Amino acid sequence: MVDRGAAIVETAVFRSDTVLIVTCGAAFAMAMLGWLIGHEVSLALPPEVTTRAMVPLMVGTAGLFVGAGLGLLLGELKRVVRRPAGVRGTDPAIPRHLVNGLRTLPPARAVLAVAVILLLMTAWMVRPG
Repeated sequence: MVDRGAAIVETAVFRSDTVLIVTCGAAFAMAMLGWLIGHEVSLALPPEVTTRAMVPLMVGTAGLFVGAGLGLLLGELKRVVRRPAGVRGTDPAIPRHLVNGLRTLPPARAVLAVAVILLLMTAWMVRPG
């Protein structure tokens, strides 16, 4: 049964500046991790693959976009608080839970799509023959 007098308040879990800082940090960390993984992959490729020197750059750039996409997903988390009628302020008895996470995703989808395209281009670029 839903209380008709209850107010529903929806707020972001993380503030926009926090999301921006985490996005930049995740993008940098994933770019460095991608570069290291790409370097190991390029060393494992046979010498006749002429484009193997581009693998660390391509995988690192894809990692940059993956980190940015994951960081942007943090901004989509919402907190919904249902307050009973007549209750004001913060009351510890008010139930809190996360709902509607990942509600709108256009920027994160675009960034993650670029990462997938870069990884597919890298796989196509180093194919033998």
